[in-house]
Order: sequence, then structure tokens, then C-alpha cells
Amino acid sequence: MFLKQTKRGGRTYLSVVQNYREGSRVRTKTVESLGYVDELAAQWPDPTEHFRAYVAQLNQQQEAEAAPVRLTIARNARIAPEGADAVSLGAALCVAHLDALDAGQFFDGEGAGRIFELLAAARMMHAVPMHQTWTNRTKFPRHCPDDFGQIYAALPALAAKRDAYIAHLTRRYEALRGRPGLDNVRLVFSNYTFAWPAQGGVGGPDEVGDAGQSWARLCVAIDSRGIPLTYKLVPRDLGPEELRQLVDDLRAETEARRVTLVAAQLTDHQAVMRQMVESGNGFVLLVPAAKASPQLKEWMGQRSGYRLANNGTHRLKSRIAEGALERRGQRLPLKEIAFKSASGGNDEAFAVVSSEVQLSDASIFNIYRELWRVHEPFQVISADFIGMPHAVDSRTHLEAHFLICYTAFFALRLLRQAMNWRYNATTVADALVRMEGAYLDENWFLFNYRTAVTDAIQAACGVDQGRRIMSRDDIRRCIAAAKRHLRHSILQESDASTARETISAP
Repeated sequence: MFLKQTKRGGRTYLSVVQNYREGSRVRTKTVESLGYVDELAAQWPDPTEHFRAYVAQLNQQQEAEAAPVRLTIARNARIAPEGADAVSLGAALCVAHLDALDAGQFFDGEGAGRIFELLAAARMMHAVPMHQTWTNRTKFPRHCPDDFGQIYAALPALAAKRDAYIAHLTRRYEALRGRPGLDNVRLVFSNYTFAWPAQGGVGGPDEVGDAGQSWARLCVAIDSRGIPLTYKLVPRDLGPEELRQLVDDLRAETEARRVTLVAAQLTDHQAVMRQMVESGNGFVLLVPAAKASPQLKEWMGQRSGYRLANNGTHRLKSRIAEGALERRGQRLPLKEIAFKSASGGNDEAFAVVSSEVQLSDASIFNIYRELWRVHEPFQVISADFIGMPHAVDSRTHLEAHFLICYTAFFALRLLRQAMNWRYNATTVADALVRMEGAYLDENWFLFNYRTAVTDAIQAACGVDQGRRIMSRDDIRRCIAAAKRHLRHSILQESDASTARETISAP
């Protein structure tokens, strides 16, 4: 705000005015009309200086965020279509995490940093086609390209720096939270498989028929604290020896002291179990009843021993099979957990078998659920391959896609870690989406969604909880404050086992 002096018929009129931005225009509004200087002089010897000090005091109050906001909204004001006037505080907090990881900055040299921020922040909240993300860019707290083709034009630059960028993320995490947990890294051999196009091929990952096309599978390595270390795109079908080589390569790359393989779709789980144990690693594997040994199948089929799980969705029972595994002439136990639906019908049971006999049933099942947790965040949207405004070959497109998804998965886990894993990824992402402000007037936005989850998110980011109105400048200040908080706060070593001991939805 500032003091405005207006000449009127030889007299000077004083008023308090304020500039504000509305879209790309700067507008001015009168906050308070004060009067003519000659009339005010009867009360103050120097009205101009007096009211300059008065405006300075108003500005101090406003900076302290204590001053009320006065708006005048026409009664016939209309809502912008598709929420174009809205702003996303959730996206701002996502950007703060990306900034703390120097994610967008890493690609600034290629001119793709802002595009990467836009796509990764959107993916942290929900999986939507890139065109929808671009259409909603006005909600994003930073200016984005107006040409949709620039989104696709940036993908090759992203894909080209994959390996260097993954190493960069690990270094940034180490700077923020300390060394990754490498005592027992989980390698999630996910259920997500997709068509892998030939070099220079076109079409989406669901389109089969390219002569040079093969099938690939997503694998994600996660440290013992729940934070991703890297990801791999490997052939869909790997035999026991190839899986062992994948694990050995991961240990060499990450310096993991031990790896636990988490998998479901294996052609020979018995051979994989032997390979993992012989190499000093572990496993958590799904065994369908059709592939179970006669002894395991009989035990799974027996009705006795099943109990209702804590979440009430299924029944389970477990046992230790002594001497079921062998390593260097030593007999080792195997843990077997059988599951059935909670309905009590004659549905087929399945089993999860694990070398991690020291863990509880809930902990093992929670590790097994990583197969589902890494599936959804990485899924490709076929619409992104249709009507591309800039030609990008399918393999490069997919490589960039997985890098964006990995970053979103990484940053969301970083946020959930700061929240002590109290809420699952779906709950946190949904809360971020709902933290959206509706435009009022004069660059002010109204927020009306607040829950225990949003409070926990904002507390983890070090920003005020539950503010009702904010300007775009306020939201940009939130990004800066959250980035400082993330970079300078020391994570209290939480008891992550509490989260892992609970069987809960992903």
C-alpha cells in the first residue's frame, strides 16, 4: 500500500491505495479515502507525513499477516470454466519437495526444468494425461510454457540424463536425511509389465505388433527406511539365474549389504528361493495354490487356524517350516502365511513364503504389498501417445515417463516419511489434490478443505496449517518456507516398524 496524492481543483486529496495483480495486469484499488490536505491540517500539522507513517504501519500489519483483507465482489460475478481461476496449494507443497531435491534445477540446463516440475508434481497427486496436466497449468504455482508441444519436446532431454539424475536424487536424499538404509534393501519385481517398443518405434505401450517389440517389467529398489534407491526396466520373464544376477548387480550398484526379493509372477519360485538363500539374500514371494507343494497346498486348504486380519478384509494363518531351506549345508527355516478372503467361502487360498522368519505376519504382508504400491504410480496412460504435438519415439517417451514417475514416487515417500508414515500414499495424494483455492478477487484465493491429513502434510512441510485465504505470493512463500524446512530440519528417527506392523491399505 502507498499514500496517493491527487490534485483536484488546486487542492490535494490523500488516499491509501494498493496495487494488485489480476492475471497479467496490475490494477489499483482504493483502500481508504483520507480527505483534503488543507482540511486535515486542522488536526495534523503535516497531514502528508502523518499519513505516510500511517500507511507504513498498515504495511507492517499486513506483512505480519494480521490485517484483514477487504474485497468487493460483484453479485453477478461468474465462476471461470474448468476452475481456471483456482490455484493448487497441494501442487506448491509438491514443488517444495522437488525443489529440496533439486529435481527441476537438474534439468534447467536443457531448458526442461519447469516442465519436469509440472509433470512430476502433477504425478505426485494423481495420474492424468499430460494434456490435462498442461490444461490445468494455471493452477500450478509457477509459470509454465503456453505451447503444449514443448512438453513433448522436452522428453528426450529428460530421458537422456536418466542414470545421472537417479544418482543425483540419492545424493540429495543423503544430504537431507542421511545415508540410505542399506542393511536390507527390497527389490520389488513388480507385477507391472508392458510392451517395450523397438528403437524409433511408435505407438503406446499397450499396442502390440511391432516386429522389434518385446515385453518389459518394472523393478524398484527400496531401502530399509522405505525410500526408493533406483528402478530398472528388465525383460518380463527372468529365470532364477537371471534374477540372481539382477540382485547381484543391484548390490554392487547401491552397496546394499543384503537384498530381499519381493515377487509374485515367477515360473519357478522354488529355484528362486534357493538362489536367493545361496547368495545370502532373502525373499518374500507369492505362491498360488496351483504352484504350491503338496504339503503347503494341504495346509492352505485346511480350515483350521485361520484368523481374521486386523483390517477385516481377509483371513490368514502362518507357520514356520523348519529346515525347508538350505545354505552351505545348513538347514534354515521358512515362514509360510496363507490367506483367504474374509467371506469364509470356498475361494482359493494363496500363500506368501518368506525367508524373513524373524518378522511378524503383518510385517511380511506389508513388504509383499510393495508389489501393489509401485504398480499404480508408474502406469502409462495410453492417451499420452495419441495426437502428440511433437514427434517423440515411443521408447524415449517411456524412458522419460518412468523418470517422471520415479521422481513423484520418491518425493511422495519423502513427504510420508516426514509424516512418520501415518497415512498411506493414496490418502496423502488425495489430500494434496483437495488443497485447492478458489479465486475470490484481487489475486486472493479461498481454501475450504482441512482435515487431519492436510494438517499433518503442512506440519511436515513447516508451513501454517489451515489458512483460509492466501494470495499467489503467499503460496510462493509457502514453497520457499517448506523448501527451507525440508533442507534444514533433521528427521527424528521414527519407529518405522509401527507402520510396517500394521496391515493397511496402500
